[in-house]
Amino acid sequence: MKEPKEKLFDASFWIFIAALFHFWSIVYILLVFISIILHVSRDFKNWLIPFIALFSVVVLFFGVNLYFDKSLTQYLFAQSYLSFDFTYFETVYQNIALALFASISLLFFISMILTINTKALNLQSSYKKVLFSFVLGVTIYILSANKDNSCLMFCFAPLAIMGGNFIEGLQNKLLKEIVLDVIILLGVFFFVMSL
Repeated sequence: MKEPKEKLFDASFWIFIAALFHFWSIVYILLVFISIILHVSRDFKNWLIPFIALFSVVVLFFGVNLYFDKSLTQYLFAQSYLSFDFTYFETVYQNIALALFASISLLFFISMILTINTKALNLQSSYKKVLFSFVLGVTIYILSANKDNSCLMFCFAPLAIMGGNFIEGLQNKLLKEIVLDVIILLGVFFFVMSL
């Protein structure tokens, strides 16, 4: 809650910068507005800050575009189309890896939804933002034009938090170790098989 305007501007600014490199990462701007709703919605100036950040990035982008290379705008527009084509898989291991990733992600996501009310009240808004961040990461994967499993990296940070909470919530220490070891072994296995 300290210096929320600066934090909102920084988050918005870097999201818009990221959108220049991967257009659909602009979806994360919704997380900034969700944060405003959850924390600082009373001050109307906070609602204007993401638009100021957008204006700053647009000015910087067109300045660089005019000075260095006039094709940057075409590159940005080439990335901005929607694609729902999921036929990018080259091997059966990529299919299995995506299916396992989706299954484990769904398990962690549902576990977090079911246990969010048991968390401390001051942490519930943070956990809600983690859930929204994961949903936005999945949305980016679905919308991205150039699909591959690397687009799932948008889900890794919130998934790590959800997975950590899931494993922490298990009562049996042996079960915790088994779940963690299986996830690590699956990750290593599919990494090696994709080489």
